Amino acid sequence: MATGIIYSDGDLTISDSIAEISGTSYPIRAISSVTIRRRENASVPLFGLLVLTSVTFALVLMSGTSGLDESWGLIAGLAVLTWVATIISGIAVRYRSPYFDLILITIAGERIALTSRDEDYSRHIRAAIEQAINIGN
Repeated sequence: MATGIIYSDGDLTISDSIAEISGTSYPIRAISSVTIRRRENASVPLFGLLVLTSVTFALVLMSGTSGLDESWGLIAGLAVLTWVATIISGIAVRYRSPYFDLILITIAGERIALTSRDEDYSRHIRAAIEQAINIGN
């Protein structure tokens, strides 16, 4: 069987008989299809809320009964700063590029072979694998 290279890029090589992606080899004859799944960044970080709770608890414990009125002003200021930081980091996470998982479908099931933020690159690799599948048929 010929092993013509269809695509080669660093640690990724697609030939008419094998796809080698990040050191893992996938026989082309075992791959029935290839798909790309988009994963969004929808999570909002909760780190700020953890910091807010910890700082508030520490300040209340440290203040005791004397000077409690002054401590509440500091606590309120820290709460506002923490909420602003949480909102800003949530917005930053939300607008980051999504991930694109290149999924190989075989008799054994689905396997994520590659994850990238570059959709065009993922589509290019999918096309190379589909070309290899067509050559093998």
